[in-house]
Amino acid sequence: MSTNTPYGSPSPPDPISVRVNVAGIIFTGARNDYNPLYDREDEVNIEPPQWQQDPFKREPVSYVRKKKATIKLDITGSYGTPIWVRVTPTAELLKKITTAEGVEKLVPDPGETSIAFDRTSETIHVTNWDDPDYERLIFKTNALPDEVRLNQLKITWKFEYGYTKMGPWFRAGQETTYHEIYITYAPSYRGFLPHKRPWKQVLKTACSYAHGEDSKIEVSKRVTTGIYDSLEFKYDPEESHSDFLNYEIRLWSMLKEGWVDCMDGSNYYTILMRWLGIPAHQIKISPNNSDKFVYKELLPIAKISFTNRPDTDWESKRWNFHQVGILGDAQQGTLGNHIYDPIIMIDKTGTPRVPTNMIRDNYKRAIFRSGQFVWDANALVTKVS
Repeated sequence: MSTNTPYGSPSPPDPISVRVNVAGIIFTGARNDYNPLYDREDEVNIEPPQWQQDPFKREPVSYVRKKKATIKLDITGSYGTPIWVRVTPTAELLKKITTAEGVEKLVPDPGETSIAFDRTSETIHVTNWDDPDYERLIFKTNALPDEVRLNQLKITWKFEYGYTKMGPWFRAGQETTYHEIYITYAPSYRGFLPHKRPWKQVLKTACSYAHGEDSKIEVSKRVTTGIYDSLEFKYDPEESHSDFLNYEIRLWSMLKEGWVDCMDGSNYYTILMRWLGIPAHQIKISPNNSDKFVYKELLPIAKISFTNRPDTDWESKRWNFHQVGILGDAQQGTLGNHIYDPIIMIDKTGTPRVPTNMIRDNYKRAIFRSGQFVWDANALVTKVS
């Protein structure tokens, strides 16, 4: 016989013992609050529930900064129905780090970490544990943090049960679930074909680069330097994963093969920015009345860290053309004037840096030694495969 006692007042011994557990969780939200994801590895849309006990399922979720999350909870339990179940969740955002010993651990993320709910608890009358209903218990959070994030969402679920809706309440267990969460700047851009939803693998990268930033310019800077510093790509001007007109980029092939040219790099910048919800595009720089132009000493992107690169890796050669990222939406006519180039480092004898937020004329002076050139047609990759 159970000796559980209700909170706040004594009670006769409980004739049954109930244990409540999480069966499945669906994360969703309003159209402009939530980013549905696509799993490129399995070539399927991620369908709810994103978290499930049996069969096992653990998928990430994505929301827009300063918006609210809707969480639908399905529970299961032991015998003893009909009864009332009360669920009280608490949540916080954690950051995954790797210690000096190579051990992964979760720690509080600097800044806003606690996630509040609009109601402290929800109550449901259970008549059949074997009847799953994913809308059985619905929780809504208050506003999420106001910057781009890559976090682990930790939710602790406290369960209680009683014989009437008013209680008294008995302990019925506690469970903690973890969910990888990508918080974007704005709703993810859905115009890339054929995939109208962002790939979870790529959106995770975008959020990791821009983690902690709350302005378009700072996000753009971090995405640009993140691509260059990732040590995942090597510059190869002889071959491209992008077609010349920038209609399509074979992104999945590029990510696996690990080499890029200037079109790939600027197209990748555009994709990361747009899946974070920020308009961006690419622009070509073409020679004027000559076949090629000469650029100053530059350090191309490589799978070697900047501090370990030999001095001879800085190079000055000729280009037929060059392509860079730029903030603004070519389709909407907001072209912008600030350049972001994720595949080179400039200013060898001054302050070596990746070009970010550079006015076009300043960018020209920084990289070109000789030759006439023009800002060619604005481009916007539309097909991601």
